[in-house]
Amino acid sequence: MQNMNWPELAMQTITAPERAAERVIDLPVSNQGLLYGLIALSALNGIYFGLNPDAAVLLGPLSNMTILLAVAHGVLTYAFAWVSHVIAGVFGAKRGGLWDVLKLLIWLKAVNLLVQVSVTLAGFVLPLTALGFMSIGILLYSLYILSVFYEKCFGFESVWMGFATYIVASLGVAMIILIFIIALGGGARV
Repeated sequence: MQNMNWPELAMQTITAPERAAERVIDLPVSNQGLLYGLIALSALNGIYFGLNPDAAVLLGPLSNMTILLAVAHGVLTYAFAWVSHVIAGVFGAKRGGLWDVLKLLIWLKAVNLLVQVSVTLAGFVLPLTALGFMSIGILLYSLYILSVFYEKCFGFESVWMGFATYIVASLGVAMIILIFIIALGGGARV
């Protein structure tokens, strides 16, 4: 891993996601290393959202709670990996354990953080309309990249199965969050 060309792998994630997915899957990272990576990435995401002026618009007072954002990012990423693993098993995955999914998600979130920082910097020079179209394009292409990574991770026959796994896992995590909020008494009172 010391000889890994990380910038080249990040570029390959964008330009040739099929090959990049295989390379990330083959990375020899221990489970403990993955957890450390998740903690570091979550801290960086928390700091980014704490410093990003657009986050204040989206998150309101939560944007000042960097540690809470970092913990939420880590917990949600792990939960998403676990739910994705379960859903992929239901969909007939041929391979790909929880730690493989977590490895892919950590890598994709690291690349995504770099893209987010780039978009934030581009916001200083691009008009809002161009920035909006660019953000939509990045979102759609990132869904494709994630679907390819899921296809490779789980050994599916098509990218569409990877996409379906992502969509169902997203709905599953949303339901878990909703149940958690209701259990905490956050439901509407009549």
